[in-house]
Amino acid sequence: MPDLSSVVTDSITPVATADRSGNARRVEHFAWIDLRGVSGDLRDAVLQAAIHHRIDGIVSDDLVLLSDLPPTIRRILAVTADHQPDELTDLTVDIVLSTSTNHNTNPPSGQSQWGTELIVSDATTLQTACNAVRSTPWTVLTFTDPTKIPLEIVIAAAENSGGHTVTVVNDITDAEIVKLVLEHGSDGLLLTPTSPDDVATLAQVVTHRHHTIPLVELTVTGIEHIGMGDRACIDTCSLLETDEGCLIGSFASGMFLSCSETHPLPYMPTRPFRWNAGAVHSYVLMPDNRTRYVSELRAGQPILAIRSDGTAREVRIGRVKIERRPLLSITATTPDGATINVITQDDWHVRLLGPGGTVNNVTELKTGDHLLGYVPTESRHVGLSFVLCCFTFARREQLIKAAESALAQTAPGEKVIVVVDHNDELQADLAAVFGDRVILSNNVFEQGVSGARNTGTQLADQEVVVFIDDDAALQPGALAAVRAAFADESVVSIGGAIDGNWENGAAPAWFPAEFGWVVGCDYRGLPDHGGALRNPIGAAMAVRREALHQINGFSSDLGRYGAFPTGCEETHMGVRLQREFPDHRIVRNTGFRVSHYVPANRATVKYFTRRCFQEGRSKSILTRMAGQRDALSSERSYTTKILTSGLWHARGNPARAAALVGGFALTCAGFALGLVQAALLGRTRVVAVGTARQDHVR
Repeated sequence: MPDLSSVVTDSITPVATADRSGNARRVEHFAWIDLRGVSGDLRDAVLQAAIHHRIDGIVSDDLVLLSDLPPTIRRILAVTADHQPDELTDLTVDIVLSTSTNHNTNPPSGQSQWGTELIVSDATTLQTACNAVRSTPWTVLTFTDPTKIPLEIVIAAAENSGGHTVTVVNDITDAEIVKLVLEHGSDGLLLTPTSPDDVATLAQVVTHRHHTIPLVELTVTGIEHIGMGDRACIDTCSLLETDEGCLIGSFASGMFLSCSETHPLPYMPTRPFRWNAGAVHSYVLMPDNRTRYVSELRAGQPILAIRSDGTAREVRIGRVKIERRPLLSITATTPDGATINVITQDDWHVRLLGPGGTVNNVTELKTGDHLLGYVPTESRHVGLSFVLCCFTFARREQLIKAAESALAQTAPGEKVIVVVDHNDELQADLAAVFGDRVILSNNVFEQGVSGARNTGTQLADQEVVVFIDDDAALQPGALAAVRAAFADESVVSIGGAIDGNWENGAAPAWFPAEFGWVVGCDYRGLPDHGGALRNPIGAAMAVRREALHQINGFSSDLGRYGAFPTGCEETHMGVRLQREFPDHRIVRNTGFRVSHYVPANRATVKYFTRRCFQEGRSKSILTRMAGQRDALSSERSYTTKILTSGLWHARGNPARAAALVGGFALTCAGFALGLVQAALLGRTRVVAVGTARQDHVR
């Protein structure tokens, strides 16, 4: 680290404020792409990405390349210091970037400007950079040390000068930091990309996001003391304003504006970085219209701090303190008559903000009081974690298609998780295929699809976990349909539409449509879009993550083990969800559609009979675990209505009618045998989610 003690930073003061007509430093940031170290196909791909994402400028030493750029992109020609001015007079570029700081001559051409490229490595070069940013229109800076203090000094020197600072960044993480140095950050960022994706991400980094939340006036309709519970204080890494709160509520459809602990208290000092937010089940508003449960918040995450006029900024969470305290339930109505709720600590020093920034102690609230809140006018963003479980090389081709279909539809921040069920060779192969595009993990629970799904659930970090089979592929718009479905907070799980993609082109003539479940596909008798389900089919299902954790995930006593065709783990999950969340719904959503590959060996009578028998056996285990009423609730209607009508539909196809009768008989036989085995072996056990080792996770 160089010695900077000789730099008197107090002497580096901003110049007088420039004329407001346009010389003041701009608030927006911009991005440049450096193509000097990029060549071949990568250069072409990066260039196209830069044009598509409206990158501000391209830096290159290739004049021909720059000449072909559209006028929407700034052309920056990099030259060496020994170029003579008369060599640059006819250039058709916007900026001539030189390592020289001697730009006393006129601009190199009528439409061009000078730029200086400097390396800051010690006190002398730092002083040179400070002088350059005051006199040169464009200064590109490379800092050799990881500290951002030299950049802070240069930014302070450039204040109000009219010049632009462009800082070379190593990667996207570095770009995020450089953008925020001294609040304003460097005007521009210069990156040498390693892929076209870097260009897209850099464009997002420099996009100036104006956070304005349309607050509304709420009318208090009820206050109730509800006893003890766990509440959370959110400590931020910023000093908050007196009218700056976070938005919190029991439902994401409506939130209250909390008040920071910036107001005097009689028995304790203020904590101007803190919100005494609310009960741990509450939602809080995050950037990009996302929400999180208070209990999920972690140090370093961004959260929105909103002032009483609706202006908002991102602040970082330092810690979340959860303590057991008396709780108070506050209910209010929105301007359109909707009822919303928040549960806070039952104490005088906890406050909510009202119109005009008024401060309201929660213990002094009364019916008719007015508070500030937020009612989203559009569906909030629902984050998805996507889980694929696999165990065999036999479906490798379908697995890759499944993962690619998910990667094409995930939103920023969402991850695709691939769990390999105890097959090290397959895991190594997939690591080579996907690299860091997916989270790859071994099944750290008991072998089988239930353990693999529980592993994926443990790795998931979004609100909803989406599961499809490793031989299914999402159809266009599938994940968008999932997000839309879970914007309805009464929905705890959904099942999708599963189209059979038969290897032989179509189902065999004898195969009854009522038995599509045999091959993991839709079957006659399922409800229409929006209809209630007891449980989804595993080839296309999605569940709220917290709900899945609360029921201890999938039972390892049920579910497929390798190629052994057992099942009912989804049924058991559905039964427990309905018991644990009686006010929530499991529904069918046909927008969440997949194409499920059905190989030729599953289109056989042998597989059909084996699968029906094992389904009956699984139902017997489920009956002991969940009770006969819940375990067989759908089967009664299916048998009395769907199968009997199926015989009528199959009256002209004796083979199909025989398959209907035989499939039903085999399922009953498996059920009877399972009851006998269960009685002899005793009650089954359930393995909980969340107690596994982490050492298999890549």
